[in-house]
Amino acid sequence: MEEAVTVKDFFVEDKGKFLLELPLKASKASENSESPEFSDWAVGVRWIKTVPREHAKKFPGIFTSRNVVCRLLEESTVGFLEENFVPEK
Repeated sequence: MEEAVTVKDFFVEDKGKFLLELPLKASKASENSESPEFSDWAVGVRWIKTVPREHAKKFPGIFTSRNVVCRLLEESTVGFLEENFVPEK
């Protein structure tokens, strides 16, 4: 819904506050926030649907990564995502 901005500049519309003014689980979110090169960045998204953790979609062998961003190339994971999350046209 919005372009990525540094964490210090991310405004949470429905809370009427900047992200760093809110109670966050990420204890070091403001670390390096004055440096665009080293700061965390945030992007606004609109969640279409959420489900409780116990109803999460998954399968044995699904591709995972600790990286924040990665290119998804593993065919069975891509197929699973397309089948379960891409809306029909």
